[in-house]
Amino acid sequence: MKLILCAVLFGAVATEASDPPKSPICGHCNCTNGEKNSFDVYCSGKSGEQDLFSEKNWKSAKNEAYNYNYTSLSFQNGWLPNLTQTFPSLSLISLDLSYNHINSIGKNVFINLTNMRTLILSHNDLENIDPDAFKATDKEGKPVGLNNLKELRLDYNKIHTLDPNMTEYVIEIEILSLANNPLHLSDTDTVLAISKLSNLKELYLQYTNIKTLPDNILHTLMHLQVLDLSGNPIAEMPKTLSQGKNLTRLFMNNTGFVNLTEETGFPLLPKLKELHLCRNQHLQRLEKHSLSGLIQLATLKLSDNIDLVSIDPMAIAKSMNHTVFRQ
Repeated sequence: MKLILCAVLFGAVATEASDPPKSPICGHCNCTNGEKNSFDVYCSGKSGEQDLFSEKNWKSAKNEAYNYNYTSLSFQNGWLPNLTQTFPSLSLISLDLSYNHINSIGKNVFINLTNMRTLILSHNDLENIDPDAFKATDKEGKPVGLNNLKELRLDYNKIHTLDPNMTEYVIEIEILSLANNPLHLSDTDTVLAISKLSNLKELYLQYTNIKTLPDNILHTLMHLQVLDLSGNPIAEMPKTLSQGKNLTRLFMNNTGFVNLTEETGFPLLPKLKELHLCRNQHLQRLEKHSLSGLIQLATLKLSDNIDLVSIDPMAIAKSMNHTVFRQ
């Protein structure tokens, strides 16, 4: 009986000793423990300086050698007008800094977040992003980028233009959202900045007050599959849209279209499967062959077009003016 009791007690002590020390940041923020003792951290309504950038808040005070795994950090509704301090070395995959009144980002801020795949800077006060905002340097002092970053969300800011040097440091991104910014998309620098992102698969430009797509902006985006131009005063079909040969989903809700004809309708988009044309308040007619360039179209959404009175039976029929695109 005594031997059994001792064994039980010994097992309890061993289990307690093996428990990892509690992450200090979990005393300031809410933490969810995930797989392999990784943490998802959520903070809201904090100033940020003390919790985010102090390395002691991310490492164990009892055991400095213990290395925590942090999968995501969501820090929202705080006060970070000048994001200039460098994040400590963390294993973050996702970082959400939305709703923090950020108006400037210093260089090397993200230098230690080498695993980061998603960066959300939505709903802030960014106007012009410093070209070195996403710049980092390696141990030898050579400039490097955020090479693992795949998703960058800059929507709901005050961005007018993008510096082409900025995107050189996020060249691997596949998803870019610039929605709800007062963009000057006719600006050469902005076009060049976007055109450099040759791996881009999804581009969101809704409610940016653009009237058309600049020439050749899609020329280098050969992997682009999703494009959202909704909420813009686009009255005529952008000619450069024909360069979107690999587009599969296109959103053009709430635009300025009136009548779409064979001449003014969609160009040949050979892989497009889904088209959204909803809430176009001035759209009246879809005439013969106006959609015939969409030879693989499977889903067409036309809801809430209050003035739409006519859809020609041949609107989506094949036209001899469109030749099949072959790679």
